[in-house]
Amino acid sequence: MNLEHTSPEPRDVDLRPFLTEAAVESWAGVDALAASLGIEHWAIAGGQMVMIHLAEHRDSGHRSTADADIVVDVRAGKLEAMAEVAVFLKDSGFTVEFSPEGVTKFTRGTARIDLLAPEGLRSQVPTVDGGRAIAAPGTTQALQRAELVAVTWSDQTTVVRCPTLFSALVAKAAAATGTNESASRRQRHLDDVVALAAIMAVTGPGDEQPSKKDRTRIRSAAALLTPGNMAWSATNAPEAAEAILAELADNR
Repeated sequence: MNLEHTSPEPRDVDLRPFLTEAAVESWAGVDALAASLGIEHWAIAGGQMVMIHLAEHRDSGHRSTADADIVVDVRAGKLEAMAEVAVFLKDSGFTVEFSPEGVTKFTRGTARIDLLAPEGLRSQVPTVDGGRAIAAPGTTQALQRAELVAVTWSDQTTVVRCPTLFSALVAKAAAATGTNESASRRQRHLDDVVALAAIMAVTGPGDEQPSKKDRTRIRSAAALLTPGNMAWSATNAPEAAEAILAELADNR
């Protein structure tokens, strides 16, 4: 299965039927970021990434989230990219909040934006005011495989970079098997794995080539999806989702 896919023109995705008022406010922040700093050094991640794929395939799915997660590409010594995004959000009226571990989140009214860093970096990635970004499993390959999507989120449309369907599945599989996840967050990631796999069962696996690491991540997530796991209710086609996960996890 050859898996490399590029999209020279943005694909149109209408998120409006799926967004809460709080999510619209978060997208307003994303839009301002794209307009001011461009989109070269970051991509949509997390729940909004999943919602983009669900909406594109007209699947109302299980997913609703108000937060916007952004993974910033700080590889190859580009740490300033994270600080630039963080300072922009703060200067745009977002309040900087800190977890007990010093991880930042940015809120403005009902809007919330979380900044993520690729996994595997040797040091923590600073954001602003002494805070740091959390390193998210699977986001390095997600950045490498991101493509352009034109997202309509209100009466406005914003072009962003979003991981492909396959790389979104890999990212969610990696998150589901991460060592620092709570049980509830792990379950949410598994829900997303099943929902994305069900879409892929309809569209086909695409043209990207799964790496050995991709297959290991998918296989590890699939091992958590026992027959009674609630994640299977994230789709009307659990058997098809299970079959595509087995195919992608197969070590060839």
